[in-house]
Amino acid sequence: ANGMMGITGTNGSRFHYRLTTGGSTSASTTAGITAPYWVKVVRAGNVLSGFKSDNGVDWVQQGADQTIVMSTNVYIGMAVCSHSDGVLCTAEFDSVSVSGVGTNQAPSVDAGTDQQITLPDDDVDLDGTVSDDGLPDPPATVTQTWTKESGPGTVNFGNENAVDTTATFSTDGVYVLRLTADDSDLNAYDEVTITVNAIANQAPSVDAGSNQQITLPDDDVNLDGTVTDDGLPSPPATVTQTWTKESGPGTVSFGNENAVDTTATFSTDGVYVLRLTADDSALQ
Repeated sequence: ANGMMGITGTNGSRFHYRLTTGGSTSASTTAGITAPYWVKVVRAGNVLSGFKSDNGVDWVQQGADQTIVMSTNVYIGMAVCSHSDGVLCTAEFDSVSVSGVGTNQAPSVDAGTDQQITLPDDDVDLDGTVSDDGLPDPPATVTQTWTKESGPGTVNFGNENAVDTTATFSTDGVYVLRLTADDSDLNAYDEVTITVNAIANQAPSVDAGSNQQITLPDDDVNLDGTVTDDGLPSPPATVTQTWTKESGPGTVSFGNENAVDTTATFSTDGVYVLRLTADDSALQ
């Protein structure tokens, strides 16, 4: 694959191009132009263009842009051809220059936007972006790595070498994660902050059991309560429960007022309301 801008002896100015290796050569020609003349080839990525000028200042494009896929590093030179086997020709070149040759730049890195999660949700999707100029070539490749720069716990990455991956956190806190890109010569990084909020304490869940009826002289009942809790705050990570009489005409004696399952004995007939209260030291 190649692109060439030249001046011919009989066909004027010509932009030759071959789009693929081993492919055929095509050309755009303007007759009536003879040497001496200024010519140049301009490359922008994989787009090559040919230009001509009669003064080296005012340039006119020869034909259309051509997309020719090439590596970052290419051969640049000058060619002379007689178009006749066994016949040599001579050309004189002047004011030859090469400009815009790429200088390696560090990769561009974006680690994504800051995020917040609340436990028990303990992972996030990391959405990084890395771009590079393809230099140096070789190797013309970039490696990227996620690392934890700060934070109270451990961080496990789904794939620490993938730009887009996951991060799982062992505990709550503020974490700074870094995405680093390295082109084998230069490296750059960007950081993202992940705030992992602690689980919010929830009040215990309490069920005092089903309503019951008894008839004297049977004066006691079995209380079948249920208490569940999230274990917060920790410490103390414990729950205390208490049975009390909220209303009723007589006295109530509990077998163990601090046991979820206990008995209640009534001194006289009537309607009684008994309450089971659970307290985790912060909420009840």
